[in-house]
Amino acid sequence: MSVPQEMALLARLKGALEVLLRHRVRQEAKRLVRRLSALPDPGMRVAVLGEQLKELPSAVGAELLEVICQEAEQGDPFSQQACLHLLNLEALEEALGLKKLWEIQRALVDGGCGKALRLLFQEETRAVVPEGRRSEKGLGFRISQARRPAQRLIEQLLFDPDPRVVKILLGNPRLTEAEVLKIVSSPRVSSTVLEAVALDPRWRDRYLVKLALVYNPLTPTRIALGFLPFLLIQDLTELAQEGRVSGLVRAEARKLLHLRKARRSDL
Repeated sequence: MSVPQEMALLARLKGALEVLLRHRVRQEAKRLVRRLSALPDPGMRVAVLGEQLKELPSAVGAELLEVICQEAEQGDPFSQQACLHLLNLEALEEALGLKKLWEIQRALVDGGCGKALRLLFQEETRAVVPEGRRSEKGLGFRISQARRPAQRLIEQLLFDPDPRVVKILLGNPRLTEAEVLKIVSSPRVSSTVLEAVALDPRWRDRYLVKLALVYNPLTPTRIALGFLPFLLIQDLTELAQEGRVSGLVRAEARKLLHLRKARRSDL
């Protein structure tokens, strides 16, 4: 066999192996997202996701995450829920370790895995306290107030600038969806507070909360992108024309809208 023939054979073998690997990764992604969906606690899901990723080479883990994000765009509900866990970088770092998380992020860049990378890229967040909203009371006092069920205290703390106070408030049983929507729709709220709402398991599953977070231009872009696959076609249509959101969010809304319409025409 000549050298050119050997090179052509090696190229064909490499291509076949790559196809086989992509198929195996897709199968593993399907098994993983269904396994995660069977777990009752969000913390357990992130821990299992971390365990799975730690066992894989970073390049394979990156491809696995990209497949999950692609399936989420296609409307797979298991993959959509799994993508929500990618938004919680603090929990992922705890499950994976900083070194492994960085290796996967680097592999996402090297592999051109843009969909997953956008969810795992932590942009700077603005935590500026709006003028006139600085509290004269200490953080510990405000946190203790956030735990109490009194309605008047809840109303006072809705726009507390410190996300630690808001995280406690989100677990208050007296807090209503209408009050959470006040927070996430406000032009005065900080990005860190919006992220705290987006990562809270009790509220992030509420459709109107997701929608309000996507529409708020102060929401971190990766959070808004993570919620896009959950939106109904009529909301994607409006969002695709919305001038207040970032160009990337608007462009992704248009892509999803085109994908949904194409799927409808095939039915």
